[in-house]
Amino acid sequence: MEELAQKDIISDIKEFHKDNNVHFVLTIPELKKYSAEQIEKEFRLVANISCSNYVLFDKDYKIKRYNSEVEILEEFFTFRYDMYAKRKAQMLRDFQQELDKYSNQHRFIKSIIDGSIKIFNKKKVDIEGILTEKAFKKYEDIFPEKEKESILEVKNNSQDDHIDSEDST
Repeated sequence: MEELAQKDIISDIKEFHKDNNVHFVLTIPELKKYSAEQIEKEFRLVANISCSNYVLFDKDYKIKRYNSEVEILEEFFTFRYDMYAKRKAQMLRDFQQELDKYSNQHRFIKSIIDGSIKIFNKKKVDIEGILTEKAFKKYEDIFPEKEKESILEVKNNSQDDHIDSEDST
């Protein structure tokens, strides 16, 4: 750009750069006399890039040489499509779990308000029986993965405690 300023094509260059973007404001007094092709050529806005050396990581994270863009797309399309399908299925499971949770909460609050369930001054076991009788889902039924995770955490914590107690003797 400084070359263009020396040729008097650009009269002023202002820079407004930030950490994550580049921003120039150029003042070009006779811009209208240039055609689009001349602007692209003069400002070097278009360049040819060699596309003959395609060495990338494949879906198994191994380095592989590809012969063309089409070959890259063919390999990664099926892989990405399968990943999108898995992601969609997981998102649907998550949304269904949230829906079940909030539906349960709504029904519970509504039942307390209208008086069809009375939980005050009752034991936990009795309350669980009432909720089961009224077909409320248990937390473990709504979130089976979280139950497994918490069981694993308890097992890991108890193993850590066991190891700590052996170390202290």
